[in-house]
Amino acid sequence: MNACLFTAIAAVTRMQTTQSGSGYREFPQTADQCVTLIVFGESLESAQASLEKYLVPPPEGENPIEVKIRSIVAAEFMDKLLTEIGPAHLPWPALVKQMEEECETIAADDFEQGYWVDVDTVVPPEQLAFSIPALQQGIPPDIGTGLNWSADKQFLYVLTVLSPPQPPIQGDDVEPDEESLLEARQLQDLLLMYPQGAEKEAVALIKARNSVVAAWLWRKFVVGNRLATNHIRIDPWCGTLGTPD
Repeated sequence: MNACLFTAIAAVTRMQTTQSGSGYREFPQTADQCVTLIVFGESLESAQASLEKYLVPPPEGENPIEVKIRSIVAAEFMDKLLTEIGPAHLPWPALVKQMEEECETIAADDFEQGYWVDVDTVVPPEQLAFSIPALQQGIPPDIGTGLNWSADKQFLYVLTVLSPPQPPIQGDDVEPDEESLLEARQLQDLLLMYPQGAEKEAVALIKARNSVVAAWLWRKFVVGNRLATNHIRIDPWCGTLGTPD
């Protein structure tokens, strides 16, 4: 059973009712939404099929919701859990159960976890600290202050390795009758709103005291690897679809 991180951007159309003069009229209203899920499947293809079935519900009622999937990007998780003491076995069933329980009972302090930090800038691949204390001393106080630096308190982070960005599609390149190019231009605009929908090269689950340390662990792990200089982003644990073995 493989674990994959999927991000889908979809256009959802619902019928809305508004009062018009002495009566009412119905009209379709479309809004874009972005969904990120960890999906378990026998393969990347079967996991994506499960996601598409989840995103596009069967029509119900007189005015069913219409869902048009604009894009789906995915990457398989690496098979090791990165920790501060080294790579470890990744126990998916236990982790999923643990995170479901924590999400129901624990109010997370997002600030001390550090999801707000631009780790791609704070932890550049060419200037890696040799230890966690050195890392802490080397970051600006306005970033380091407030983060959790206690090794006794650990969090799970989803680290995504992004593909190199595609060149922007210029307006002059788009002809009104070239629907595919127009959709590509619209998708690029949507990615400004939903950057998590960018193409992915790889994804890792990391256990660390804060997001800065999580990024540092990844940078150390891929030194000399083809992914060493790719841009990264860190997100919290998200929902899951399917059952891990």
